Amino acid sequence: MNTHYESEIDHILRMAFGRTVPTWPIPLGVGRSDRHRAFALDDPMLPQGVMLTRYPMTAMSQAARAFSVMQALRDVGFPVPDVYYLGWGRASREVLMLSEHIDAHGEEGQTHAFFARVGPAFAQTLAQLHQLEWEELPDLAILPFRYAFDSLAARVRAFGTSEMDAILDWLLPRAGDVQELPHAVLHGDYTLGNVLGDRVHIVAVLGWENALLADPRFDIGYASAVLGAYGVPLSDQFLAEYEVVSGPIPDRAFWDVFCALRLLMRLTNLFENTPPDQREAIRMQAIPVWNGLLDFVKHRAHLPDL
Repeated sequence: MNTHYESEIDHILRMAFGRTVPTWPIPLGVGRSDRHRAFALDDPMLPQGVMLTRYPMTAMSQAARAFSVMQALRDVGFPVPDVYYLGWGRASREVLMLSEHIDAHGEEGQTHAFFARVGPAFAQTLAQLHQLEWEELPDLAILPFRYAFDSLAARVRAFGTSEMDAILDWLLPRAGDVQELPHAVLHGDYTLGNVLGDRVHIVAVLGWENALLADPRFDIGYASAVLGAYGVPLSDQFLAEYEVVSGPIPDRAFWDVFCALRLLMRLTNLFENTPPDQREAIRMQAIPVWNGLLDFVKHRAHLPDL
């Protein structure tokens, strides 16, 4: 471990727990970004392990959102890591969050194998989030469906592809019939990459930086479309397991296609905002996801000519 992280973790431990203790690094699984570092703590009065997450100054609001939502979810018994500290890094000039390190397995690039084990729990955990009873909702931004839809439509018409225009043409006549459901606390990025599992159970949900209050079908359709990019059967199983807890999802196909279009737009924006010398690498990574999403939409919307 380099001296930068040695000094950083010592400072954060003093701020969070009032003292420093001997630490050593915990290796993280494949797919965890460089902004995460895990440490074991040699003190029986403290957690066995902690996770130090770094955010750039521009992401201060996202870090604060994640910290406050995780605190609120712990209070109602939802499976998230405990959070201990949110503040400034003296040396790095970054926002730092200290949370509990959960010793469990993640997706680690093995989407189908991981889903085969935790698929039902993955869906049912999301349904449980949407059905939580709150005495007082966390202070989160609200995303109305009509605003999100109109904003996406404008961006697709301005920057989209012929395939995206065709998908939007399918959505437009159906959007007016969508009745917005009561808002719930949403994860905002609910994918297999943001959960940890122990055998067939979900033991922790991570990545709360995009949490919001909105129609729960934003979360459902997003998770369904991400899985659908790897094959329609994964999406079908996810939706069936979600409905075991929630009951039937109104306008299910519409939300699958709508959220798939949001993902396609995100890929387009990613490519447009990538420096020219890096675009080929991004394109090669994005092509399988792009094609998978188009195949998913073809199946859901019965659009064979995409």
